[in-house]
Amino acid sequence: MLLRIVVIIITAALFSCEVNDRSSNSTVISKDPVLSGIRPDKPVKVQLKRNYKGEYSWDIKGDDVSKIIEADKELSESLKNKIKED
Repeated sequence: MLLRIVVIIITAALFSCEVNDRSSNSTVISKDPVLSGIRPDKPVKVQLKRNYKGEYSWDIKGDDVSKIIEADKELSESLKNKIKED
């Protein structure tokens, strides 16, 4: 009797489960040609140097000339302000 109840419960559980057909619910991923052509801007790289006299110099590398000039101005102003404070 107990065996029949267990078999009935297991059978009911198996038949009540849904079969998920993954082929009908597949996710489609497509590349947008406009977005794939856009590349992020590379940052300006600054290598700050200090010589034995305590003077500063730097090397600036980057792809965008306007960003290089902006970084150079910021460094020059920053160091001038630092020298005035000391």
